[in-house]
Amino acid sequence: MQTHPATATAIAPAPRAAVHPAIADTLPAQIVIVLTELFGTDLRQWHFLIDLFCDTVMQDLADLEAAIARGAAADVATAAHRIAGSARMLGHGAIGDAAHAVERIALSDDNGRAHPADLQHAFVGLRMQIDTFRRHACRCAWPDAGAPG
Repeated sequence: MQTHPATATAIAPAPRAAVHPAIADTLPAQIVIVLTELFGTDLRQWHFLIDLFCDTVMQDLADLEAAIARGAAADVATAAHRIAGSARMLGHGAIGDAAHAVERIALSDDNGRAHPADLQHAFVGLRMQIDTFRRHACRCAWPDAGAPG
């Protein structure tokens, strides 16, 4: 067991070994840690939460895109904030950071209109992060609903 350098306390080994390797190796490590803390190795719960995240983040992404098209900075910030919060709760820092970047751009605008080029660039980066995660999640070898997780 390793020790944390700042506190000299023991660090438990990563939970990846306890999870089906085809799933643990497909998902980002921090998501595996978060899901293990929440649900142990119950892969049905993991699958449910990841599906829920993917569904809601796609709706939020559509809302975000529409707000960018309207130039509505407050709505852009709200939609980006929802995505950032959901991603960080799941443990996906890259999506959370990309959404926060969109939110910062929207909030930095003084006259209530978002900067189209900056927002579009940040939005594309966010969409790429989300699309990559969704592809990885779809490749997971999830157990059948009736089989034990």
